[in-house]
Amino acid sequence: MFNLIRVRTGEGRSPEELAETFVHEVGHAKHRMGIDPNRMSRDEFIEARIREEARSEVVGYEMTREWQSLHPQSTKDTSQYAYEKSYYDAVAWAKADRRRAGEPPLTDAERQRIGMAASEERQYQTYRLDTYGYVEDYGEAWDRRLLTTLSDTLSELAFGL
Repeated sequence: MFNLIRVRTGEGRSPEELAETFVHEVGHAKHRMGIDPNRMSRDEFIEARIREEARSEVVGYEMTREWQSLHPQSTKDTSQYAYEKSYYDAVAWAKADRRRAGEPPLTDAERQRIGMAASEERQYQTYRLDTYGYVEDYGEAWDRRLLTTLSDTLSELAFGL
């Protein structure tokens, strides 16, 4: 199996927007393994793909957050604000819980893990509402699974991948 990453480089997209898109798409390539519509029920497949989409989105947001720490003049979109709010709120709650329990402060790795997990869950819940069409799109992908499997097999044979 192979993954082809495509990034649209249309007019008006900044280098950081292109980089975020690329990192997001790499997230798909890394996390899609194991999501097999032929071995999952329709609901399991939709769930796994939406979780993968949320995870990939968060990886892209994290790259943007790091970029913005180095380039504070760069702009944010509303999705980035929502990501940061869920991230920092979760970290603040975890810090407060640690203080109340008399435990040592969070490490940088713990802060990042907690923040990214909270952001991923927020993104997942947003996508489950299907305002973006993911539930429908992934349901249709599951419905077409036999054709997709045949197409992938033929591509692999043709390209020797």
